[in-house]
Amino acid sequence: MSATSATAARWQATGASRMSPPVLFVIDDDTGVMRALRDDLSRQFGGDFRVIGESWPAAGLAALRRLADGHEPVALLIVDHDMTGMSGVDFLARAHEMHPLAKRVLLVERDYSARSPIVQAMTLGQADYHLTKPWTLEHDLYREISGFLADWATDQQAGFELSMSDYLIRERRPRTSRFACTPRSPKVTDPPSSSRSPCATRRRAGPSRSRRSRCSC
Repeated sequence: MSATSATAARWQATGASRMSPPVLFVIDDDTGVMRALRDDLSRQFGGDFRVIGESWPAAGLAALRRLADGHEPVALLIVDHDMTGMSGVDFLARAHEMHPLAKRVLLVERDYSARSPIVQAMTLGQADYHLTKPWTLEHDLYREISGFLADWATDQQAGFELSMSDYLIRERRPRTSRFACTPRSPKVTDPPSSSRSPCATRRRAGPSRSRRSRCSC
């Protein structure tokens, strides 16, 4: 099973398969770029996702409003950072209000300097990911998009049994660090679990019994 099919299967596992296929939304005011990206995405992901492309901000927001009114899920918002009439960051902010669960992708020129718009957008939480243009299909586009969709599908599965409001509240909570201590299995010589925390520290042997060692979890 391909990565794309696996992502679609995880989406269907949430029970949402009765709905319209999730949307990959693309907007770039360069019509040639928009069509090329839309067509490339359709060839790889069109079997599981609906790909929509627009070249004007007003038309793009209107299309997203129709999708929101129809309760049609949007998986990705891929937006050029420098459009005529509206910046990509502003467009993402307005689109995010209509589709808060969609992953936000900023489409930028190849620029790795500190002045790149993606640096500020990512720092301020205005975008989730970025794509560079021009792109190569296998290395840049398909691999990156597959990763974005996997993250989106994971979020859908995690929040399926929650109401929308509860889901959004939980997503705003800080995530547990992967370096958090893992509770130790109690030993025969340990006191009852009610009197010890999972990460209780051991006292060092020696004259000073007030000093504690670091957590050994």
